[in-house]
Amino acid sequence: MSTTPTPSQTLDAVLFRALLDKATDAIYFKDTEGRFLRVSNRMVGAFDRDHPSQVEGCTAAEFYSEDHIREIKAAEEKIMKSGIPMLDVEEAETWPDGSITWASTSKFPLYDADGTLIGTFGISRDITEHKIAEEELQEANKRLIEEGRKSAVAEFAGTVLANMGGSIVEIRQGLDRALADLQQARGNPEALAKATEEVKELRYVAQTLSDLMRIQSA
Repeated sequence: MSTTPTPSQTLDAVLFRALLDKATDAIYFKDTEGRFLRVSNRMVGAFDRDHPSQVEGCTAAEFYSEDHIREIKAAEEKIMKSGIPMLDVEEAETWPDGSITWASTSKFPLYDADGTLIGTFGISRDITEHKIAEEELQEANKRLIEEGRKSAVAEFAGTVLANMGGSIVEIRQGLDRALADLQQARGNPEALAKATEEVKELRYVAQTLSDLMRIQSA
């Protein structure tokens, strides 16, 4: 039986090689043990290698952190067991040096011509810049909300203080009453209770004024 490839097979090989050489996404094929069978040049660069031969035959354990390796293994075992692909999942890729990159990943079960499961294959797109921009936007929104809240509170505090000119006088008058009541409270539980409540109310008013002045000056 001739082993010479047909024109169609030759074309398939050329197209497949062109895809792995030029694709801007990381493309990879693995056996059932997680060893890389074929990888795109993009993935070779992501692993800081110079040629696909330096990656093919290796497993993810030689490139990623232990935490990410466990995640990869669990996902691929689930795909091979269920036959259900994993589509457009955002993954945090953690590396041995502690750095983190982000990828949008799709993975599929890999079958041979007879329909026998022989591994998995996947496509990962680097979305690190997108995730960083997204996080920065979220932080900016939080800051805007917080600044808006502070501004509204400060405006309210200013309005309240502007209309509380008589409060200082009221506090002084209240203190005078409380002192007078305390002088009369000796041996009189009811008078003592009344004076105590007046002091509590004055303390509350004074604390409120202090808080409003602090907010306005912030």
